Amino acid sequence: MIHAIFLFLVTIPTSSFGITSSLAACQQIDTTKVIENIRKQYLEINSRLDTYQKATKDILGESSEGGQADVYYDGDSMKKMVITHYGAIGKVTAEYYIQETKVFFIFIKRTVYDKPIYEKGSKVSAVEEDRFYFYEDKMIRWIDSSKNIVNPATEIFQLKEKELLNASLLKFDD
Repeated sequence: MIHAIFLFLVTIPTSSFGITSSLAACQQIDTTKVIENIRKQYLEINSRLDTYQKATKDILGESSEGGQADVYYDGDSMKKMVITHYGAIGKVTAEYYIQETKVFFIFIKRTVYDKPIYEKGSKVSAVEEDRFYFYEDKMIRWIDSSKNIVNPATEIFQLKEKELLNASLLKFDD
């Protein structure tokens, strides 16, 4: 098992987040080909999960019912991190896919139950999923919970990009 402290921070200077920076990045690349490659990397990582080392840590104090982080390593290289936060009537799971220390894809799934999960007979009442694609430290596509592509020139896109890239994701002490 891994016996070191892992600090996974994705930090990008906030000055690079002008509305034109992501839009320009999207216009200068073949987004379709990049996303196709991201999907291949996603499938490859998930197909090899059982060959990776897995480390797990409980997360306390960030949600009403706690949470858990699972981190998958290929040697010393982090490949995937899954963070799940539990609440009384739902949970949020965020999957981060990493290649050469850079996040290239984030999948966030929010599940809502019709009543508190600890009550007998609780059922899923809603599921929302968001997909975020990254290339060279820029978010190039966001597919929202309605399966719409969010325009990279919008303020909401820029704010979400900044939030995701500047997030301190996990302090991992195993």
